[in-house]
Amino acid sequence: MKYVLVLLQFTIIGIFIFLGNVLPNNTYSGILIIAGVTVGIFAMYEMNFKFSIFPDLPKDYKLVTTGIYSKIRHPMYLAVMLITLSFILNDFSILKMILWVFLLLILILKSQFEENHLSEKFKSYSVYKQHTKRIIPFLL
Repeated sequence: MKYVLVLLQFTIIGIFIFLGNVLPNNTYSGILIIAGVTVGIFAMYEMNFKFSIFPDLPKDYKLVTTGIYSKIRHPMYLAVMLITLSFILNDFSILKMILWVFLLLILILKSQFEENHLSEKFKSYSVYKQHTKRIIPFLL
């Protein structure tokens, strides 16, 4: 199931790219892309650039709760959501909006796999979850 979610995630991103207008053509799109890339870079930095597209944990994985991870548990997913939202602002369509919502649902499901692994490996993860949001700060 986790591999299906990864496949769906990248299929939707590919469809966004295929539909065109991925480069910012207005200020808001540009801000969202910059925000998404910035969030992604901060997340990768906090993880010492050790990450995977699959919701698995490496054997030597250490729980990261600092930096951007002190606010959200899955900032890489937030980065994906911000960047793909910019594609919608470039050239709005109902199809793109539906794809974006579907992508959010896929990332929520994917994050559940990760969180199950993290809860099993780290007893402190349940406390960490109480003080952070999953993907979207202050909301989800």
